[in-house]
Amino acid sequence: MSRRQGIRPSGRSWHRLRGPALVIVAILAVWAWYDYVNGVRLSPPDRSPSATSVQLFDIEGNEVTLESLRGRVVVLSLWASWCPPCRAEIPRLNRLEASGGGELVVLGANVEGFDADRLARVRDELGIDYRVVVVRDGLSGTFAWDGLLPYIWLIDRQGRVRAEHGGLPVERSLRRACEQLLREAES
Repeated sequence: MSRRQGIRPSGRSWHRLRGPALVIVAILAVWAWYDYVNGVRLSPPDRSPSATSVQLFDIEGNEVTLESLRGRVVVLSLWASWCPPCRAEIPRLNRLEASGGGELVVLGANVEGFDADRLARVRDELGIDYRVVVVRDGLSGTFAWDGLLPYIWLIDRQGRVRAEHGGLPVERSLRRACEQLLREAES
């Protein structure tokens, strides 16, 4: 009954379990690969570029500068109302900012060129709770963008771009990266 390797199920039992076990292993492998590919990874502070100036304006027409947000962690997310992954990201970003206790700011930069009234309506229709801004004069330098949406940059308390990610990131990966940035002391 017992062998050196231990007790094994009978041949029939093992064959019945092998198929579901292989499916579970395959699912876990795909999940791990997806997390790796879509995860947000922070760069070391000493190898992170400073966030260059970018002209952002909120719906009321007020300029929003990254310099004015120093001391807080900033998530800058490019999005469009017609983009399904961007829509999927909205509740995630709402939760992220709500959990940041004022130390984390989410800026949703719309790329569609809407006027303020239309952008306010879209914000309300989509249930966006974080600050919606528009980019004037395009993105360049540190914020060069390849057109993929959504696209995010994580900016630490010192104004350094510590991560960028094109496409819909894994929520727990984004949350972990932001939590790590929030834990870092301001220097």
